[in-house]
Amino acid sequence: MINSDDGVNPARNFRTSLKVDLENVKTSDDFADYVEKLRHGYEGGLLEEQPLEEYLSGISGVSYAIDGLAKNYGYDMPGPTDWKWVARILTAAFGHS
Repeated sequence: MINSDDGVNPARNFRTSLKVDLENVKTSDDFADYVEKLRHGYEGGLLEEQPLEEYLSGISGVSYAIDGLAKNYGYDMPGPTDWKWVARILTAAFGHS
């Protein structure tokens, strides 16, 4: 659904709320809640539908250009990121079924 009858764009509102929620991710539970919100938005047609391969390609592309992402969006680069844990989360998700 792109627009509702009252002219509200649910997808735009959802993406705006994601930006707010993103800034509140501090713990693994916050992260899990955020990922669940992404999943519900995807299932509800509020995010671009694309094959898993494209999402994984996007993750790798953003990871290679993380400095540019931070600069373009005005994010502060955090201290050292434990990328091994990010990889563990992704790998465990693929093993979970």
